[in-house]
Amino acid sequence: MLACAAPASAADLLSLYRQALVSDPAYQEALYSESATREARPQAQARLLPEIEFRTDGSFRRQDITAPPGPFGGRMQTDFKEYGYRLQVRQPLFRPERILQLAQSKHRIQEASAQARGALQGLLLRVSEAYFGILGARKNLLFVRAEIRSLEEQLRRARQRLELGLGTIVDVEEVQAGFDLAVARELRAQNDLAIARERLREITGAPPPKLEELREDLPLTPPQPENVATWVKIAGENDPAIHAAQQRLERLQREIGRQRAGHLPTVDLVAHNNSRNTGGRFGNSIVDEDMVRLEMQLPLFQGGTTNSQTRQAREEHKGARASLERVQRTAERGVRESFWSVQSEISRVRALAQAVNSNRTALQAAQAGLEVGTRTSVDLVNAERSLSEAQSNHARARYDYVLNTLRLKRAAGILQDSDLEELNRWLAPEETDKINVETDAAAEAAEEAPPGEPETPRDEAQPEEATGEDDDA
Repeated sequence: MLACAAPASAADLLSLYRQALVSDPAYQEALYSESATREARPQAQARLLPEIEFRTDGSFRRQDITAPPGPFGGRMQTDFKEYGYRLQVRQPLFRPERILQLAQSKHRIQEASAQARGALQGLLLRVSEAYFGILGARKNLLFVRAEIRSLEEQLRRARQRLELGLGTIVDVEEVQAGFDLAVARELRAQNDLAIARERLREITGAPPPKLEELREDLPLTPPQPENVATWVKIAGENDPAIHAAQQRLERLQREIGRQRAGHLPTVDLVAHNNSRNTGGRFGNSIVDEDMVRLEMQLPLFQGGTTNSQTRQAREEHKGARASLERVQRTAERGVRESFWSVQSEISRVRALAQAVNSNRTALQAAQAGLEVGTRTSVDLVNAERSLSEAQSNHARARYDYVLNTLRLKRAAGILQDSDLEELNRWLAPEETDKINVETDAAAEAAEEAPPGEPETPRDEAQPEEATGEDDDA
């Protein structure tokens, strides 16, 4: 029933990635940052467009006038209203600092766009790492539980042989010691699984469902092209981090010119229309004025601010150049490491597959040898542990091969949704017939139980509680 129900509820890699697209805070932050940065261009353009300003005012005034004696002399008081407006249009004609700022906005937007592309590729890789991290931890737990069940059976047989006088207490203690170590490894594996699930939950914002497993017939293909120098060249042309660093370098190069432009004059064309209605001792008057003028402003001395800001811009440009070199070297190292790791994992998967077969044969030989007295309980416990470790290492090597393939494309800057779509075709509901179904069910329960609490009671496995009646049963 468990194996039949799994396909209906299992989630694949692609569905979790689509969920992360709308749920991952880190990716959403990068998108919002890119969207906000795009406003730099219209803001820079606006500073080169005409500025239109309208002002109006009104007031009530009272004047007390005292004049020398004469035709208009004497003292008098007058009350009147005064109001008016001013309409002004200013068109920048020569503003080098603003022109360079507009050019900078292009590089700023391209830098943010490259960072957003990098965040998307990072999300693709993070989802994959979290997904296969859960599969690896779950496989490890399954193999440890299978080892525990086998050791339980061996412990029962050792106690039975002791009761019949065919074995010694040393045999029982040796198997018991191996069993206790396996239980400790089970607790650790259970905790690793819980941590792996939390890593995926952090990205998707929801508890991970049962995940589809990587198919056994996954082909192990080397990187294409098979030349690491070609991959380094691809990274230089496509890595979003390199593109972002290049755009930052260009932007800071223009920043030097923008700061230096503080020494240059500015020229504006200004036109305005004024109208003023006022009163006074001689009655109301209306004054209308239209004017067009050319304004030039030349900074002569600003306390050394412009020179200091120019020197600062030069140093920041040097830092950006060093940062670009660092990013390029990091990208090259990442490409080479991932390329070699993919090639190494192919050989490692094949070698570990052979190791699993060899350890399974060795376990069968240890079991048969124990029955005839040519092997000891220590040999059997070691064989059980070696098989469990070989199976776990083989499973992790397959996952590492997949992840290193994705890391190589991420380091080269060419990781895309289509890569996950292709990988998703090699996922399928897990075939539990290869592992004891009860063991698989116990691992499922471990995913929901708090770490550190074994789900299967082990009290009956303790030798001091064993009785002859239990053995006979």
